[in-house]
Amino acid sequence: MLVLISALCACPFETASLAVADDTTKPPNFLIFIADDLNKEYYGCYGNQNTASPTVSQLAQEGMVFENAFTGQAICATSRSMLYTGKYPLKNGSFMNHTAVYPGMRSVCHYLKDANYDVILCGKSHVKPPEAFPWTITMHANEPAGDPDMYTRPAMPAEKLDAYFAANKAHNQRPFCVMASSYYPHGEHPKKTSFSADSIELTRFQKDDTKTRESEARFSQAIKNSDDEFAELLTTLEKHDLSNNTVVIYVSDHGRFGKWTIYDRGLNVPFVVRWPGVVKAGARTDALVSFADVLPTMLDIAGTSPPNDLDGKSFQPLLLSETDTHQEYVYGVMTNQGIINAHVFPGRMIRSRQFKYIRNYNTVEAIKRRDAAKEKHIAFLRMGAERYPNVPEEELYDVIADPKEENNLAADPAHQQIKATLKRKLQEWLVAQNDFLKDENAMPLLATNKQFRLDVLSHPKCGIDLPASLKNSLDGFEFYKHEPKTQ
Repeated sequence: MLVLISALCACPFETASLAVADDTTKPPNFLIFIADDLNKEYYGCYGNQNTASPTVSQLAQEGMVFENAFTGQAICATSRSMLYTGKYPLKNGSFMNHTAVYPGMRSVCHYLKDANYDVILCGKSHVKPPEAFPWTITMHANEPAGDPDMYTRPAMPAEKLDAYFAANKAHNQRPFCVMASSYYPHGEHPKKTSFSADSIELTRFQKDDTKTRESEARFSQAIKNSDDEFAELLTTLEKHDLSNNTVVIYVSDHGRFGKWTIYDRGLNVPFVVRWPGVVKAGARTDALVSFADVLPTMLDIAGTSPPNDLDGKSFQPLLLSETDTHQEYVYGVMTNQGIINAHVFPGRMIRSRQFKYIRNYNTVEAIKRRDAAKEKHIAFLRMGAERYPNVPEEELYDVIADPKEENNLAADPAHQQIKATLKRKLQEWLVAQNDFLKDENAMPLLATNKQFRLDVLSHPKCGIDLPASLKNSLDGFEFYKHEPKTQ
């Protein structure tokens, strides 16, 4: 029984007509709450002693905490698209931020509707096109309520979900899947806070100084705002006697500190599941799971066989305590074209329980080899590489002994066999995903929106001093447009 919390509207709904369920035995509901840009290290259930998220801490006591849950890309739109489609970014098509999945892509909306579920988006969307995500009901976020210096983002429409639960109980009694997607704690962060800078517990990625503490006190308020929204939704479930038949999943789309990267601080996300009467209270697992596994798990719990073309597999056996392992490997994607701060520096990663291998494809080392080929777009490749002059082509980390990923073992003779195995497995995955990096000698410039094209960037946040000779120099250039793999 898995529950997803999403945006459900009261009246008026953006929805198709709700048909009455055919039978009286209702399968479990799903509620997934998605925080925006938040690392594991901020949560009490992952060791923070001064947490701003007591509701999540309580959920952890009532359910199972996953130590090794991973998204496939540390960017909002791509992470959510993966969660909803059960496919990694290159497979579903959304591998640059703010981009759509491929035409004809099916998602949780299609699969659970086929199983007679209402599939509801409550709050933030950040996925497209509508044809790929045809929610039964879309509950748009409300305007920020309260002090504008403390509540800076759109608010979760809990009252709309309340109205849906009441109407559904009275008339349809259909199972539901709610994707409740918060706008917090993503910036703009509050200017006022109820937290003291002195009381903040900083994460391992931060320097302890006055400026950081004051900033983190405001960020803690944003975390609390999200946690309060989550608490209100759980209270709404309880009000309508839905808690016992709803599996609640709490996640963040990616880490704040590792955004845009393929390090654990961006990809390893908080993940907590409560399933009353099934999941043992206070349980923890270090099994590897991926966002691609969430959709097949939901379908498995709903009694529907997942399609064979999904990248993930059901982790229901973990929830039932029938096993303590799941995936052998999880994977990660980094693509920095198509964003405001655009540049060419793609990377891919593969991670086992203990080791992580990273391949960076446009390093200074690689540019030295490409210079001899005199490729037409070498100037843009060089600019991308020179942003990271000290990043090597290969990185290998023992993530158990070195969780901050600081000691690169790629050149260590004692770890060459491990590196070779992970490198081979990663290449096999690139081919299966039809990744444009499967031929490591290729380094395409990707087709993007005109405003994010490498030769026209002028946004002040870019930090790129583009020479006049390169401005609009790619007019007529044949950009690479990634297409879905033909079966």
